[in-house]
Amino acid sequence: MKEKRAIVTAFRSFPGVGENPSERLLKYLQENTGLLHQSADLQLLETAYAAIQPARDAILADPPDILVMLGYSAMANGFKLECRATSLCSPTFSDARGFRPEQSDDPPDLLHNDTLDFGALAADLNQAGLPAHLSDNAGAYVCNHAYYSVLSHIAEQKLQTRAIFVHIPAISGSALAPISKSSMELADLARGVGVITRHLAEDD
Repeated sequence: MKEKRAIVTAFRSFPGVGENPSERLLKYLQENTGLLHQSADLQLLETAYAAIQPARDAILADPPDILVMLGYSAMANGFKLECRATSLCSPTFSDARGFRPEQSDDPPDLLHNDTLDFGALAADLNQAGLPAHLSDNAGAYVCNHAYYSVLSHIAEQKLQTRAIFVHIPAISGSALAPISKSSMELADLARGVGVITRHLAEDD
């Protein structure tokens, strides 16, 4: 059987988070080859609204079989598996370029990711000794915007890419750990990404 092609993305720093845990995790995966269960292209994205569409178009121009998008959330209690995305972009927080979206009075569009069995994925992570929970709230920042953009494009173009957004907690011992809901060792986070990519490769 042909090995499935995977892309794993993470985000750079943004206001209030000088060192993004997802960026550290991506670098760890780059330095420790073989942790993922198939070869994967690892890409670092700018935490800016204007950067998302060009990045999405480049990633999906030659659609991978698997796309795992990683970001940091202070509310993540282990791996926070995002089951849906919305069109909501909050004007409360600036992105890395200093841009703030305008306030919209229109109700946000909701996109549910119906292509994955999130419960089974959480069970796989738990079986590996890793905490995970399902979430219907990916926030209203660049992470959610990226997920919504990707899911919309996949649906519109009828692509076969299996995509997921996963918020990770702080890294144990980091400056973010005391102000985050949970923290995990970097090695365990990397191991979890391996579980996720393997699950998406096998769960057709």
